[in-house]
Parts: sequence; structure tokens; C-alpha cells
Amino acid sequence: TKSIPMAKFGHKRQVGELGFGSHVTFCVQVYDEGKTLSIVTDAGSHGTHVAGIAASYFPPKEGEDEGKKKESSDDLNGVAPGAQILALKIGDGRLGSSETGTGLIRGLITAKKYGCDLVNLSYGEPSWQP
Repeated sequence: TKSIPMAKFGHKRQVGELGFGSHVTFCVQVYDEGKTLSIVTDAGSHGTHVAGIAASYFPPKEGEDEGKKKESSDDLNGVAPGAQILALKIGDGRLGSSETGTGLIRGLITAKKYGCDLVNLSYGEPSWQP
């Protein structure tokens, strides 16, 4: 395989994959001048599902006009098709993916740093009452 170095996502918006057919959502970040490597993976599919509802986009098929796109493709689009998503994980896999106050604060600070216009906080919690 060929490895290609990438810039910080906020600068170039580059993405990569682990390999053909890989369906693992992950983020890799290097800190402290290369001394600390952070690899974050999805601990469940809730956030990915919510992001799809918000911003999934199925472009018109080749030769198909945007305005005359089949309704079936339109039905698959999210509420804001093609919107940019900044995915921030606030859950801790060691806690069954439950969020922590520290994770929430760090997430909000990061969203502000990237100049997000809108933040969706979507938590999944167990319930013991109807």
C-alpha cells in the first residue's frame, strides 16, 4: 500500500481510508511534536447515523439534471444535503461510550475553534422509566 501524508483536516479537508471496503470511522491526530498519537474510533453508530440524517447527499447520476433528479435519490438526502460535518466524540469507550462533562466541554471548545455555525448535541442514554 501507498502511504500519503495529510495536512490537518481544517487546512486541506483531506480524508483517507484504512483499505478498500473499510467501514471503520476513525480520526488520527498527532500532538506534542510527534510524541503523542491519538486514534479515535466510533464506539457505536449513533453519531454517524445522526450525521447522515443531517447532511447525507446523493448527487444526481451521470447525465441526470439536478432539478430532474429521481425522487428516490431525493428521499435519501439529509435535511441539509452536503453540509460540512465536524464530528466530535464526547463519549468514553471505557465507560460504555457514555459522555463525560470534560468531553462535552472539550467538544464545545473545539466547535468554537473551528467556527461552527450550528452544533447538534445528540446523546443516547439508557432509560429506566417510561
